[in-house]
Amino acid sequence: MDTLRGAMWIVVAGAAIGLAANALRADGLALLRPVRAEAAETAEACVAPEAQARVGVDQALELRKRGVAVFADVRPAAEYANGHVSDAVHLECRSTAPAWLDRIGRQKTLVLYDGGGADADSVAHALAQRGSLIDVRVLAGGFPAWRAAGAPSEAGRCEACE
Repeated sequence: MDTLRGAMWIVVAGAAIGLAANALRADGLALLRPVRAEAAETAEACVAPEAQARVGVDQALELRKRGVAVFADVRPAAEYANGHVSDAVHLECRSTAPAWLDRIGRQKTLVLYDGGGADADSVAHALAQRGSLIDVRVLAGGFPAWRAAGAPSEAGRCEACE
């Protein structure tokens, strides 16, 4: 029993010393920092991207009503043509997307959406990696959620794709 108690004290003391040493580090506690690749080209596929900020349909409609939301569709052209958020920009085929994104400005919120998969998350993650200064959100549930809520949508081909 004394041996077990002694071993527990050693473990607790070791943990306390380790945490104290980490707390003195200039870059903070290593236990509390997310894992990051040291260089851009190393192990990016092994590190899961941070969860992208989500916005629900009701929140997106409120942002739209206040005139601070810009919607961007990242689905293929055929899906965009079958229906999309009214006034949404189709990023899939827009060759001027980087310049267009830079012109949005910091006062706007870019709401990305897809067909309910992870494409919008990938685009949002790429924008974050690019160092974009705009507020980027991903529409929870994508276009299917938008349509199910009866939110404003339209059909038609993307003019930039033609």
